[in-house]
Amino acid sequence: MSRAGGAVHLMGNLAPLLSGLITAPLTARALGAVGRGEITLLITVSTILITVGTFGLGWLVRDAVAHDPFSVDYWRRKARLLAVGLLPVAIVIALIMANWLRLTQWETIVTCVFYGIGAFAGTRSVEGSALVSLGKTTALGFANVSYATLVVGMTVGLFFMGALDVANLIIANALGVSVQMFVLWVVMRRTRRGSLTALAQRTIELRRDPAHSTRQVLKRAGVAWRTQLVDAASLRADTLLLGGSATRQVVGLYSVVALLPQMAFAVYLTLVQRSFARSPGLAPEVRLRVLMQGCMITGIVGCMIGIPLAYVGIPWLFGPDFTAARQYLLPGGLMMLGLAALTPVMVDLSRRPKSAVMLLLVFIPALVVGVLGFLMNPFLGITLLGLGYIVAGIAYSTSKLGLKLFAIDFPLIFIVFTGRRGQWGAGEVPA
Repeated sequence: MSRAGGAVHLMGNLAPLLSGLITAPLTARALGAVGRGEITLLITVSTILITVGTFGLGWLVRDAVAHDPFSVDYWRRKARLLAVGLLPVAIVIALIMANWLRLTQWETIVTCVFYGIGAFAGTRSVEGSALVSLGKTTALGFANVSYATLVVGMTVGLFFMGALDVANLIIANALGVSVQMFVLWVVMRRTRRGSLTALAQRTIELRRDPAHSTRQVLKRAGVAWRTQLVDAASLRADTLLLGGSATRQVVGLYSVVALLPQMAFAVYLTLVQRSFARSPGLAPEVRLRVLMQGCMITGIVGCMIGIPLAYVGIPWLFGPDFTAARQYLLPGGLMMLGLAALTPVMVDLSRRPKSAVMLLLVFIPALVVGVLGFLMNPFLGITLLGLGYIVAGIAYSTSKLGLKLFAIDFPLIFIVFTGRRGQWGAGEVPA
């Protein structure tokens, strides 16, 4: 990958996060706490729906296309068929959300359209994964940048026109996702040019192969799919539980604080990706130790810097109506640390047999504690959920590593994330 291509790919990874940070103050000032709560719940549920709509095909397709480039049309067709089957479910979920949030008729219509587009997330995942396997990584980054640019541009324009409301914000996100999918489709079409006959022939062969039936494909993708669902649920559990136990105003207030754990989670994932890029052959136990220590240190530093800045900046950025959001900074900080403890566990379990079942065993106790807290009040619920994540993550890591988990090795952390002293094979522990 060229330096320019690498920059585009990096910007593509950061674009969704940056777009959320840029638009959050505008949506807060335009919609108020109640409107911000509505859009937060709608986007959160759509994120879960999009995770469902991928059916875990992304990693499966990336490996399959890397070994058999002419199978790409088969996988694209399979993703479209699954998306069509999911579409009615998405519409029903949209109607349930509209009734729950008491949306207007126009808001209900655009929500149905937005969720309907989300049902086709599987096609986006398949095309993006296939393009990565075919060496078109820049295209995926450009698609993400296009999405973020359109959403930010429309949000800023609507804000200064005085027309930024829930319906128009949903439309902006729907158009952003549509443009993202269109960019991937265009690049894929150009990539396929000149190979249509071979692609068609290979698609026919795979459709006749019993090992590539829909049932077998979903079975093979099932482990990754279940793990992705648990990952998405753990990241959004605070908002989802808050939506079921508190008013939309409380959800809106917490949504500006939730930017802290969301930003932190993006940093944790970057550390994960960097560890695999710089030290791909690292033993699982060593990687778990380094990621646990690296993420927790990052989370602690993030809390020390982010919470004071947020305390000062919330009224200034989001308006005086959101001053009450300060009371959720402590729970938000615990969620930052909770995700720091849980992210390395997700990575470790994703590479083990029956990973989804094991991850549920780690995730469910923390979730139950959080639910009990939410039954009393939102503050206690988020606090207990964050503490539950911390305890679950540390308990799992201690069971694998023992007391070595608490022996922080800064040279080892530096080596793993920079690769300065080379790469190690499985089972080897760097000095």
